[in-house]
Amino acid sequence: MNQANTLGIEAALACERCGGKGQLRHAPPPAPMSGIWCARCYTRLVARSRLLHAIYRWRVALIVAVVAVVTWAQHAQAQPQAAAKSLRLAVGDRVEYTVGGQQERGTVTGFYKRDASGAAESFYVVNDRTGLPNQYVIVWLNQPRKLDAAAANVHTAPPMRARAPCPSRTARQGARASAELARALIQCHLEDNSGSYAGYTVNADITEFRPGQTVRGIDMGNALVRYADPNGWVTNVFVRFDTRIYGSSGVTVFTGAEGPYMVYVDYNNRWTVGNGYIKRGEQTRLALPR
Repeated sequence: MNQANTLGIEAALACERCGGKGQLRHAPPPAPMSGIWCARCYTRLVARSRLLHAIYRWRVALIVAVVAVVTWAQHAQAQPQAAAKSLRLAVGDRVEYTVGGQQERGTVTGFYKRDASGAAESFYVVNDRTGLPNQYVIVWLNQPRKLDAAAANVHTAPPMRARAPCPSRTARQGARASAELARALIQCHLEDNSGSYAGYTVNADITEFRPGQTVRGIDMGNALVRYADPNGWVTNVFVRFDTRIYGSSGVTVFTGAEGPYMVYVDYNNRWTVGNGYIKRGEQTRLALPR
């Protein structure tokens, strides 16, 4: 081998760091490469690689420790709030609560569950911002607090009134109901608090009363013949109305209910109201008047 070739090989095997005589070596892990280093520079490279790897491991451990401490601190801070599982409230009270990280306000309209002392564990509100009724609030989850404010008027039902006086139901076969009698009978029918409304006070406001034809019972079909003389008279009326049902914890409101009603004399010689409403109306929930 001539001198030129020898010099070329020695130059190719020069240490990449100091330029001294080196040799081909694998780089310290985790670097996926090889290089030419002298023994001294390679030793330093290995030491630095181990140091950097140790620093990386300690940094990861430090981050994990910081996250754990922050999580524990948040949990510890939330513990007193989580301990509140019930809140003493009354219908009409104003509350502030959290839903999806957003603060909301509303008026209590009723209760879903109470604890042994009578405090509310879950309840319903009318939301101030959206106006939506019957929003469900859980004390331990939504963390409500009572506000020192009166219920918003828009969320409070008007005072209840006594049931409208009912006309005499006694009649004779072949009698026709006048518009005034039909309206009074239908009003009494709408405010009937028997059946599913037993124990409640029902107020109905008729907003539209439109008398239709008065026809023979036989013209109304076979369904009516089971209850009334086929030759008796049937007064047809279209009615639109609003209903308020007053309970012990709140008021359920149906707005814009409508449908056809029939007024006729049944086989027992009594005025009878037959209904077939086609629209129940929009349901909302209001607080009891104070």
